Amino acid sequence: MVTHPYEGGHPDHDAAAFVTCMRCGSRGKRETPLLAMEMTSYHGVGGKLTVGAFLGEPSVRESAGRANSA
Repeated sequence: MVTHPYEGGHPDHDAAAFVTCMRCGSRGKRETPLLAMEMTSYHGVGGKLTVGAFLGEPSVRESAGRANSA
């Protein structure tokens, strides 16, 4: 499941990230586990628009890859 990152910025993006997190963490015994992946979006840094990058968090590993559409 691909979602926006929870960055404390845009309320709709944060709500989507929260719902995804809750859904992936509350599965039944018979359901297939879901993997949550965050995509970059946009946010403001120093009054400027920043796109295609996450807010700085040194403890989180970023991976530049493509979702498999098979």
